[in-house]
Amino acid sequence: MVWLTLSVILIFYYGSWSFNDNPDPTHFTIGNSYTRYWLPIYLMLLPLVALAIEKITRIVLLITNKSKAKIRKIIAGGIQALVVLYFVYLGINFVLFGSEEGLAYLYYNNLSERANAEKVWSLTEKEGIIITQYYDKFFFPERRIIMGKLPNDEILTAVEKLVNYYPVYYYNFYLNDKDVAYLNERKFAPYNVKMKLVSKINAKFGLYKIEAIKSYETK
Repeated sequence: MVWLTLSVILIFYYGSWSFNDNPDPTHFTIGNSYTRYWLPIYLMLLPLVALAIEKITRIVLLITNKSKAKIRKIIAGGIQALVVLYFVYLGINFVLFGSEEGLAYLYYNNLSERANAEKVWSLTEKEGIIITQYYDKFFFPERRIIMGKLPNDEILTAVEKLVNYYPVYYYNFYLNDKDVAYLNERKFAPYNVKMKLVSKINAKFGLYKIEAIKSYETK
């Protein structure tokens, strides 16, 4: 009853199905929110699944096998072990290789992201502030972080003040010159700041510095 009550609460509270952690809504990965939110459900299902395997195996053997009880018990144990090993294989394979968030892939991705982070550190000051959406875990605590992406009115309001005291950077998808010019003219100008490319970090991401318009024009 405790398990059923908790399961109902978790399913209705977290099961909105109106969002996707993965940009591809058809993919379900180990990083999906439901893996974390429904962990108590999965854990408490384990003894029930084990009991079901044990009971079903014994029932099938009693119907289809006329051997002695000892032989049936050995066969039942062997079948149960095979079923358990199969589920173990599925779980390990999914955790390690079953999606783009498998641990094996994450290990190599983290090595690459670590190299990108070190490049960003070399291009920014220790007292610098970096605005970024998803890379806070790589830059913090070596750099101070503002979570988000531009343009954002709330962030730009803060940036307008911060650029007078600290180096402020923006790390996100690489933008071509036309897009940067559009942001500077239409989105950043009201806040008296401009953005310029510092370096293209990799094929997809770029590091930009945000400066006050006066200091930018003086340079």
